[in-house]
Amino acid sequence: MSFLFYLLFLVANPHACSTWSTVQSHNPNSQENDSLKAAEYSEIAMGYRKKRQFDSAYYFYEKAKNIYQTVSDQKLYFNQKIRMGEMLERMQLFDSAIGFFNHLEVEVDESGFFNYITSYTINQNLGMINGRARNFFESINAFKKNIPLSKNHAPNDDENALINLGRTYNNLGISYSDINSYELSNKYYDSALMNLREHYDEPTELEHVIYNNKARNYKMLGYFDEALAYFRQSESMMDQLAEGALDEVDRGLFYLSYGSFYLYKNQNSEDLAKASQFVDSSYSYFRKVNPDFYFLTYSDYNAGEIFLLEKQYESAKEKALDARRRLLKYFGPDNSELGYVSELLGRIAHERREFDLAANHYQESLTLYKRIKSESFEEFSSVYINQAKNYAAQERFSESLIATQEALKLLIPDFDPADEFTNPEEDQLFNWESMYQALETRADILMQKFSVEKETAALTSAIACYNLLINHIRLSRSDLFSLKSKSNLSARRSKLYEDAVDAAIQAYKITDDRKFLKQAFTFADNRKSNNLNERLTLQQQKIEQNIPHSWKLEETELLAKINLKEKEIHDAKSSEGQERLSALENDLFYLKQAYDQHFAQLKDQFPYYIHNRQNKSVELNQLSSQLGENEALMAYFETDSSLYLFLLTDQLDCVEIPQEEGFQDRLSQLLNSLKNNQYDKALAQSVSDIILKPAFAKLKDQGIESLLIIPDGYLNYLPFELLPPPQGATTNPKIPFLINDFTIRYHYAARLVNFFQGIGKQKEPATQFYGFAPSFSRKSNPLLATRSAENIKISSELQDLPQARAEVLYGANLLNGQSFMEDEATEENFKEVIRNAGIIHLASHAIINDEDPMYSKIVFATATGDEEDGLLYTYELYNMDMNAQLACLSACNTGFGNLQGGEGVVSLARGFMYAGVPNVMMSLWSVPDNSTAEIMKVFYEEIDLGKGKADALRTAKLKYLRRADANTSNPYYWGAITMVGDNEPIKRSISDSSENLWLWAIGTLMLVAMVGVFMGRYKK
Repeated sequence: MSFLFYLLFLVANPHACSTWSTVQSHNPNSQENDSLKAAEYSEIAMGYRKKRQFDSAYYFYEKAKNIYQTVSDQKLYFNQKIRMGEMLERMQLFDSAIGFFNHLEVEVDESGFFNYITSYTINQNLGMINGRARNFFESINAFKKNIPLSKNHAPNDDENALINLGRTYNNLGISYSDINSYELSNKYYDSALMNLREHYDEPTELEHVIYNNKARNYKMLGYFDEALAYFRQSESMMDQLAEGALDEVDRGLFYLSYGSFYLYKNQNSEDLAKASQFVDSSYSYFRKVNPDFYFLTYSDYNAGEIFLLEKQYESAKEKALDARRRLLKYFGPDNSELGYVSELLGRIAHERREFDLAANHYQESLTLYKRIKSESFEEFSSVYINQAKNYAAQERFSESLIATQEALKLLIPDFDPADEFTNPEEDQLFNWESMYQALETRADILMQKFSVEKETAALTSAIACYNLLINHIRLSRSDLFSLKSKSNLSARRSKLYEDAVDAAIQAYKITDDRKFLKQAFTFADNRKSNNLNERLTLQQQKIEQNIPHSWKLEETELLAKINLKEKEIHDAKSSEGQERLSALENDLFYLKQAYDQHFAQLKDQFPYYIHNRQNKSVELNQLSSQLGENEALMAYFETDSSLYLFLLTDQLDCVEIPQEEGFQDRLSQLLNSLKNNQYDKALAQSVSDIILKPAFAKLKDQGIESLLIIPDGYLNYLPFELLPPPQGATTNPKIPFLINDFTIRYHYAARLVNFFQGIGKQKEPATQFYGFAPSFSRKSNPLLATRSAENIKISSELQDLPQARAEVLYGANLLNGQSFMEDEATEENFKEVIRNAGIIHLASHAIINDEDPMYSKIVFATATGDEEDGLLYTYELYNMDMNAQLACLSACNTGFGNLQGGEGVVSLARGFMYAGVPNVMMSLWSVPDNSTAEIMKVFYEEIDLGKGKADALRTAKLKYLRRADANTSNPYYWGAITMVGDNEPIKRSISDSSENLWLWAIGTLMLVAMVGVFMGRYKK
C-alpha cells in the first residue's frame, strides 16, 4: 500500500484506529476504582499516541488492558488490545502487529464474546496492516470478512454498519489498486458509492474520498480526462459537505493527491505548474495544523520531484533534506520512508552527473531497507533500477546489469541468474508495474552495452528481454476488462515494440540468422490490432469448447444493455443535470454487476476458456500457406526514425526505409488532396517512391500479381491502388495507377489473416444476400451527392442517395437476395435478418465521430413503433455475432476513424470484424453516389461469376476507369473503396448463383436424357 493511499485510508476510516471513546461507562460496583484507573491509563496512552510516542502508548494501553481483564469487562479489554496492536503497526512492526491481531481474532472467537465493532475493527486493522506489509491477498481477505459482517447489521439501521460497509468497499478498492487491478478496484469504489447513495441524501466525507481514489485509478490507467473530472467532482464536493466534515489534514491530502495527478501526467509545462500549485495548497493546509506538521513530509516529496523535473536541482535537494529531517524527528532512523528520500537524493545527484554521490545515496537506501528488513519490494527494487541507470551512465554495464537482476530477484524469489545476460523465465512473470520497469531498464542497458562493446550476447539477451516485456503487456491486458483500458495500455507501451523491432533487425544484420528477422516481424505484428485479435480468439474458443448458445446470448444481451447505458451517460454529460447522471450511473452499476456474475459462472463452468484469452502471435509458415498464387505480403511498421517494410514472397525479407524529413507532411497533404477531389500527382509519386520503390522490382521479377498489405500509422488511411508505380517502372498511360499492376487487399495484422479460416471451418457460413438502402428527404444533385453526413442530423435532413437504392436492387436481383428499400431499410429489420446474412450490403449515410469512434454510426430508416433508433453504432457491432462472409459498407468514411497505438484505426468497418465478419469492403472518404453504384454493380457481377472478392473489386474499378473521362478517373471517385480480408470467392448455395443455376438445369436435363436412353435399352 503506497503511503499516500495509507493516508487516504485513514481519512476514509477515522475510527479504524480509535473505535471507541476513551472513557466508557461502567457499573458502580466494588471494582469502580479499578475501572477508573484503567480509563486513566487509557487517557495517558492517548496522550502519548498524539505525541507519536507509540512505545509509551503501547505500555499504558497494556496496563489498562490488564485491569479490564481483571474486572471481566470483555468489551473494554478487547478495545485496549486492539489499540495495542495499532501501536505495533504505528511503530512499523508489521509482522508483530499481524501476528497480534491474528491471535486476537482467535481469542475473541474462543471467548464466545461478540461485538460487531470489535470484529469489524480487527478485520479492518488486519486488512490495513497486511496492505502496508505488501501481503495484498491477506489484506483483501481480511477486508472481505467485513462485507457479510456489516450487511448482517445494516438491516437493523445500524449507522456504524451502513457507513462501515461503504468503508469496506472503499478499502477493497484501495487494495486492488495496490496490485494494479485498477478496473476491479473501481468496481469496489462504485459499490461503496452505491451503498452511500442508497442511505444518505447528502454527500459524505467518504464519498469525497472515493471520488479522489477513483481519480487516482483513472490516472494510472492513463484516462487523464476521466481522472480530472473525478478530481474536480471531489473538489466541488468539499464545499457541499457539512461544516467540520473535513479538517485541514483532509484538505491537504486531497490537494496532495491532485498535485500528484499533474506530476504523473506531465505532458507539458502547464502540468508541472498545476502540480506545483496544488502542492503549495497542501503545504498551506498542513501548516495550519502545525508549522512543522509531519504530513508536510509528503508535500516535500512532490515538491522535490517537481523541482527535479524542472532541473532546479538545489531546490529539489532542499525539499528532500526537509523531508529527511521531519522523518527523523517523528519516526526515527529506522523508518522505511528514509529509503525513498535517499533514492530521491540519488536521482538528483545522477541528473547533475555526480555519479559517485548518487551511488552513495542509493547505497544508503539499500542499506536501510536491508537493515529494517523492508518488505516494500517495489520500492526496494526501484533503488536497484536507479542504481543500474547510474552505472550505465558511466558505461559500467556489467555492474548495471547485475543491479537489474537484483531488482528482479526481489520481485521473483526463485530467479537465480547464471550470469549477467540471464533473464527470468516467461512463467515467472506477473502483473506488477515494478517488474515491467525492471525489465524495460534491463533491455535498454543491454542495448547500450551492445552499442558500446559490440557484444552479441548483450543483443540476444536484449531481444529475449523484449519478448518478456511483450508477454508482460499481455498479462497486464488480461487483467483489464474494457476495450478502452486495453487500448490505453497498448498505446502507452507502443514505443517498446519499436525498440524490440530495431534490436531484432540489428541482430539479423549482424548474424544473418533469419530467426531474428522472423522475431522482428513478430514483434512488429504484435503491436497491431490487439483488441480485435483477442476478440476473435474468444470467439474461436467459444466454438471449440461448445459453450451453449444460451450463455452467449445472455452475454450479448448484457453487453448490449451496458453499451446502451454508457451511450445514455455519454449523451447526458452534455445535456442533463447531475441527478440524472447519477441515476444513469446507478443503472450502469447494476448492469455491470449482473455481467460480473455471468462472467464468474462462465469461469466456473469453462475455466479453459477464461484462462486462454491472450493474443496469439503470427505463425509465419501458416501465413505463407494462406497467401494466394503469385501473391506477396507487404507489412509496414513505423518507428520514430524509420519505416520498416516486411516483404513475404518465397521467403521473408525486410527493407528499412529512413523517415525522410517532411514525409509525414507529404502523406498528410496527399490524403487531404484525395478527400477534397484535388488529387496531387506529384505528391502521390513522391509517396510511392518512398514506400513502394524498395520492393517493386522484386515484386515484378517474381511475377507477383496480388498484394496483401498490412499498413501501419497513417498509411492505414491510404488506398495503395491509387498510387502511381515508382519512377522508372513501366506505366500504362491510360491507367497510371498501381491497380493496373496488382490486385490489392488489406488486413489489420498478419496474425488475423488465419483466424477467420479457423473459425470458418467450424461453422457453416450463411449465403443469403441482404441489402439495405433507406431513402432520405433532401433532394440531391446526382453528380454531386456523396454518402456522408458532416454532422449529426436526423434522417429527414440528410441528402437522398438514389443510386444507393439502384445498387442494392441490382445486387439482390443478381444474387437472388433480398433488398430492404426506403422505409423498410430499418435497423430493426437489419438486426432481425443479420444472423442469416451471407452478404451484407449497407448503402446509406455514415456519421463519423472523430473524438470517440465507438459512437460513429450508419443511418437506417425509422418507422413508428420501432424499438431501435435507426442508428447502428460501432459499439453495437462490437457485441454482435454475425455469420456473414462479406460486409459491403457502401457509405462514406466507414474505414475512417481514430488511429490508436497498439490497435490501429477504430472504425465502423473494424466493428463488423469484431462481429465475426471476415471480409469488409469499406470507404476511406466521402464516396460519390454515382461512381460508387457503378463500381458496386460490376463488383457483384464478378462475384456472381465466382471471382475472389479482391479480384472482383479490382475488375470493377478497372472497368470503371476504362469508361471514365479525365475528370471522373480522378482517384477521388473510385479510390476510397478498399477490401479488408481474403480473396476467396463467396460460398454460394445452388439457388443463389445464376451461373450455378444454369449448370444445375443443364446437368438435370442431361441426367434425364441418360435415364431415358438407359430405360429404352432395357425395354428392348
